[in-house]
Amino acid sequence: MNASPSFAPQALPLYQMPVSSACGYQRIDLSMERFSRTGEAVWEREVLSGVIAQARQAAGGAILWGGYAEPRRLYEGASLFDGPEVKVRDQHLGIDFWAEAGTPVHAVANAVLHSQQDNARLRDYVPTIILRHADGLHSLYGHLSRASLHLHSVPGEVIPAGTLLGWMGMPEENVDWPPHLHFQLIHDMQGLQGDYPGVCAMSDLPFYLANCPDPAPYFGL
Repeated sequence: MNASPSFAPQALPLYQMPVSSACGYQRIDLSMERFSRTGEAVWEREVLSGVIAQARQAAGGAILWGGYAEPRRLYEGASLFDGPEVKVRDQHLGIDFWAEAGTPVHAVANAVLHSQQDNARLRDYVPTIILRHADGLHSLYGHLSRASLHLHSVPGEVIPAGTLLGWMGMPEENVDWPPHLHFQLIHDMQGLQGDYPGVCAMSDLPFYLANCPDPAPYFGL
């Protein structure tokens, strides 16, 4: 892995939320530390779905969010993230917003369409849209419904802030993930199209934390 990128500090713009909620937002902890204490097999769809549903009910229906720089066990059993041929990747690089399937997802700021792709591997993003913003950042929206890929398809298309990008996908089209949006900010796409690592190995964490800043301050969270 290359040395950590260096970016000039600047005042953070305040982005719009990619998902709106009349019931507010509640942070959730999905770290491996939490589940090592409880012993829950959170990488199993039914277990994770139950954890999310219970937390949303306790929060009065609020959208759950969190996960930046969070070490997780959610990727166990997927060759994309662990196994003899790859470094174990369990450090999460974006924010997840957990809500119902079909929840609309919107552009957080003025942008153009960078790329999109259906990353349909176990534990992957599945339908993914990436925008490029004038401030030099890219925003990635993962775990969308497949219908989302038909709304905007031409790279360079102007996408004003608040534009509908799609909807959170159902587990059946989302490689068994409970419905949620993975949102990530990226400085340098490193030549990638329609995809960018959303989870990294601990040894690569300094580089990725520099290249993928914490989205929470951009939303005032």
